Amino acid sequence: MSSDDSHSFLLACPPEIHFEIVYHLNGMSDRNALKRFSQTLKLYRSRALPVLFTGLWLNQEAVAALSDGGALSWVRPFVLTLYISDRRLRNGKVSYSPKLVELLSLYARSLHMFTSVENITTIFKFRVPSSIQNNLYVAIWRAISSFPKFKNIKIIRLSSSRVREFRDPPRDPYKIFSLKLSPEAKEFLGPVGISDGELGNGISIAKQNFKTVKLESRHLELQRQPGFCSRPFFFGNSAETLKSMNLCISGLLSIAGPDHSPITIRFPTVTKIKLNGKFKYMRDNYSSGMVAKWFAQACPNVESCKFWILACYSSGLFTREYEEFTLMHKLKVLEIP
Repeated sequence: MSSDDSHSFLLACPPEIHFEIVYHLNGMSDRNALKRFSQTLKLYRSRALPVLFTGLWLNQEAVAALSDGGALSWVRPFVLTLYISDRRLRNGKVSYSPKLVELLSLYARSLHMFTSVENITTIFKFRVPSSIQNNLYVAIWRAISSFPKFKNIKIIRLSSSRVREFRDPPRDPYKIFSLKLSPEAKEFLGPVGISDGELGNGISIAKQNFKTVKLESRHLELQRQPGFCSRPFFFGNSAETLKSMNLCISGLLSIAGPDHSPITIRFPTVTKIKLNGKFKYMRDNYSSGMVAKWFAQACPNVESCKFWILACYSSGLFTREYEEFTLMHKLKVLEIP
């Protein structure tokens, strides 16, 4: 059969056959197979594009192409996963946007276009002064929380590069920083700076319906009270809906506040926990047992708990550390490789 005959045969097939071919090509090890298929004929392109765009890296070009009237605006309902980041890959080199706030403001304003999205991955390197970071975290979370269909979130918090701070801090560093922002970015970031104290007292943010959360970070401070009270601890607002928690911490995992203060935050619907990391300096001060106690109290209905931790734990936990898990009355699987 000639190439023209093959095309004629495929063109005569019902759409269901076309989609079967598309899904088969999408599952092949050759990642470019579906892309080449989509470039053959206009009809094939219309069949393949919805699959090619199920996951979308959000950038300025994508926002322009998918906006109302854009060349690809019709594929928006097919986008199920968004990747939001301030980094770009050009000529094999990774770079980070020097205008982080402006970029994230643009992305936040475009989120309303993706009504079918259920999954979000955020990858950020917060190259802004420390006095701005609280506002940035809250602004990002408010934008994400406005969409009830989002079910799964993966937060990759890259180590922040050293940012030039004010040598002689002004009375209002937030005001000085905001002078160079566009009106849209100022609105996104908020009218006034948010202090650590205000963040600790709780910020009013709409509840969301996340089912799973995966957090990759260098350090993480587990919170004792519910609410938005820690920069990377976004998922504390999802306590009523969260089912699974996956934490990958390369540095220090700790618990906020004095040891004697109560742990009142609860994730009653969480049934699966996975903890992965190096956990430096933990065993000398019995932090591992404290962390186990946090999970036991904060997630009382856990059925499966997996701790993938440093080689120093290869012989298992201490007896006192195991005892912390006895509070998990519904625990069925405890895996500590």
